[in-house]
Amino acid sequence: MNGLIILIKSMFLISLALSYFLSGSLQFIIGMVNSLQIIVHLPLLAVIMPANVVAVYQVLIPIATFDFIPGEFYDAFFTFDE
Repeated sequence: MNGLIILIKSMFLISLALSYFLSGSLQFIIGMVNSLQIIVHLPLLAVIMPANVVAVYQVLIPIATFDFIPGEFYDAFFTFDE
């Protein structure tokens, strides 16, 4: 019983330490995704853009909308029988 309490306390401290060290990087990644989504939504403002910017948007849109997983994956794992 005493060993279990020590294990739980140590796991809690390890989890607390990891969340402290990884929280800054997680906030950075969430901020980058937020900025990317804002940039991708700029064409909705009907601003005239050069062709190279449109080409970059065509690359960024699947990344910002999380469409980088192929459709066959969804069909294989998320088909339901009625």
